[in-house]
Amino acid sequence: MDYTEKFFDEYRERRGTRSVKWDDYHSVFSLEPTEEVLPMWVADMDFAPPVEVTEALAARAASGMLGYTMVADSVYKSIINWIKRRHGWEIEKEWIVFTPGVVTGINIAYQQFSNPGDGIIVQPPVYYPFMHGIRNNGRRQVINQLTETEAGYEMNLEELKKQIHSSKNKVLILCNPHNPVGKCWDADTLEQVGSMCAENDVVLISDEIHADLMMTGHKHQTVGTLSDKTRDQAIVFFAPSKTFNLAGLQTSYAVIPN
Repeated sequence: MDYTEKFFDEYRERRGTRSVKWDDYHSVFSLEPTEEVLPMWVADMDFAPPVEVTEALAARAASGMLGYTMVADSVYKSIINWIKRRHGWEIEKEWIVFTPGVVTGINIAYQQFSNPGDGIIVQPPVYYPFMHGIRNNGRRQVINQLTETEAGYEMNLEELKKQIHSSKNKVLILCNPHNPVGKCWDADTLEQVGSMCAENDVVLISDEIHADLMMTGHKHQTVGTLSDKTRDQAIVFFAPSKTFNLAGLQTSYAVIPN
């Protein structure tokens, strides 16, 4: 059977399954349980994941052993091959650091590369947990507002240059591709940003969790394939969760070349 016919045309009722998207939105939006909203507020698809994933999970559960396990070499190889094939970036095993979700990894990076009171530059309108992490860790939110133009949203690079140049600001959190504006940042823009960060010792965190979801005619540009100085200034986060609808498995990883 054709994959699209089997998985993308089959309706699955998720109400009553403890789905955050369908069953908990009223608490997120302070609504009464009887009030309904369009279920488009969180990146959680209603399509089944690949059958290979569910079969592997079933086999693991059937083994009866769910204790601590090592990461198999095959996992590293899968990640290395995927990023090379899909995004043209040849990474090394030693660069891969596993995290229980991209947001958790970003918070750890905030803690590692800044101190309470330090500035973290963020570019709204953007995925709101970026800001939550800044506040929850006692850091200072520095806004570099995206500008809406006829050609779509653009970065205010002049303002960003001043913000990165400030010794009080230690981290720039980049959403690439950008959620929610859908911007696929080009290599020139990313290189300018990366160069500014490298010259001022500002750590560049690049959340690339949506890298695999490109519209026809567009290609994702990872910061990992830019200049060496940009790459070595970056921590790049990936995950299979958006690509294959696996958010509940809490699996992600950072690629840290330096």
